[in-house]
Amino acid sequence: MPVYKKNIDQKKAVGRPKGRKLNRQEKSIATLIEMRDLAQSHSETALNRIVTLTESNTPSVALAACREILDRAYGKPVQATEISGKNGRAVAIDVTTITKRLNAKLGPAGDERAAAIDHDGEP
Repeated sequence: MPVYKKNIDQKKAVGRPKGRKLNRQEKSIATLIEMRDLAQSHSETALNRIVTLTESNTPSVALAACREILDRAYGKPVQATEISGKNGRAVAIDVTTITKRLNAKLGPAGDERAAAIDHDGEP
C-alpha cells in the first residue's frame, strides 16, 4: 500500500502549478496596474517636459502646456449639463413607481423606512 500512496502523491505534484490561475478580469486588472506603475515612473520626466513647453515660442503649444499643468494641479473645470423634456419643458420624475419597486424589494420594513423619510426628511 505505501507504494500506491506514493504514486498518488507524485500524480498530484507533476505539472500542476501552485495556487489558482488568474481569470481574464484579474489579468486585465494586473496589466492596468503594471501600466499605471510604469507611467508613474515617468511622470517626473513628463511634467518637466510640459513645464519646458510652457516657455515655447508657439502660443498654442504654450497654452496647451499651461492647461495640462492646471488640469493636473486643480482638476478639469466642471462641465454644466442641462436636461430638459419635450419643447424645453422641465423633466417630470414619477417617484411613485420607484417607491413601489423599493417597497417590493424591501418588504414591510421598506414601508416603515419610507414613512420615516417622508416625515423626518432623514432615515
